[in-house]
Amino acid sequence: IVLGCYSSQFFPNEPLCDAFDRDLPTAPLPNAILEIRDSFINVAKQQARGLDIAATMNHELANGWGSLALDTQWTLSFEDTVALFDETEEDLSGLAGHPETVGNFNATLNKGEWSFSYGLTYIGETDNSARFGQATVADSTSTQVAVDLKADSVVYHSLSASYAFNNGLTALLGAANVTDEAPPRLTARGTSNEVDVVGQSAFYSQYDWLGRRYFLNLVLEFD
Repeated sequence: IVLGCYSSQFFPNEPLCDAFDRDLPTAPLPNAILEIRDSFINVAKQQARGLDIAATMNHELANGWGSLALDTQWTLSFEDTVALFDETEEDLSGLAGHPETVGNFNATLNKGEWSFSYGLTYIGETDNSARFGQATVADSTSTQVAVDLKADSVVYHSLSASYAFNNGLTALLGAANVTDEAPPRLTARGTSNEVDVVGQSAFYSQYDWLGRRYFLNLVLEFD
């Protein structure tokens, strides 16, 4: 609650600032927090507006090449507003954790007992620079350094192949994040009230933190 008060875009008029009391400046512990009223607070308003696009195609290839299945889904965000109180509405679209564009594309070729798949996931760029409102922050030596709160778009690729044996066993071998794409790097020092960062990497659920990895799945079906 205290952090939400002082880090709010609406400070000093943030309603959370009314949820705690401080002692007098002349008290033994000047301005010490005496009480925090942490009763449950419902979000007053939350609204998302955008466009969802989805397409699927299945096609039988000529000359015995099997069947090709294509599938893609994209979300374009025009508005992503949230208001903890009626007078504190913010549009988060385009900020860290709320990219304006996300999507994926999958292609699968099935030929007999073989199946080959390719997947692509796209995470659009985000930028908190204007919202943060500072071009520089002080480093450990009190030197002013430039702030970078723009996360570039990220593309993840995956590949897999599977084979179905006659005995009911299906083996799937693949690789995720084939290009070993790392999360975007953001300025960590002095920006913790604005973005979530671990080390120097943006810490949001859209990003892959494991890097390139390989997997083998075995499935056995019984009659």
